[in-house]
Amino acid sequence: MNEESKATVRPGYKIFSIEVVEYHYKDLDPPPVNNVVRLLHAASMGFQVSDDLKYLSVTTNPSIHVSEGEGDPKEPRLALNASIRIIFSTVNLDSFFEDGSLKAPKEFTGALVNVCLGTVRGILFAKNIGTKIGNAIMPLFDTAGFIPELIIAGSLKDVGESSQAE
Repeated sequence: MNEESKATVRPGYKIFSIEVVEYHYKDLDPPPVNNVVRLLHAASMGFQVSDDLKYLSVTTNPSIHVSEGEGDPKEPRLALNASIRIIFSTVNLDSFFEDGSLKAPKEFTGALVNVCLGTVRGILFAKNIGTKIGNAIMPLFDTAGFIPELIIAGSLKDVGESSQAE
């Protein structure tokens, strides 16, 4: 497909399914001092496209560590590990594959990453209601670190990790 044709065709997607593949919450013992927690988290994200280019799977692996606020002498403690897979059905994705690699516009992959991270934050919020970390404010992820340069058909492409405090 030439560049002029690509300008008129837009890739599209919609959520097909969401699966919490793994979820491990570790109760904090001893509990945080004064019930004050500061969440620190990291995540990795992997992308996979079905061989027929009709489905795009994004697996996000967040982990949440707890610190007891500024000046806390203790190391942050692991409170949660999860793996969440979101599968999207796609439209026109085949138009953006060249030599087995997806070369989609940054707006497409950027929006896809934002949808995934927003969904993951919502799932973590809902699953942590009533826990010791349930009342803490979940820090935002820096989405730019997750936007892949390349997605290869039929294979998983890890795009690294992003860590951020509050």
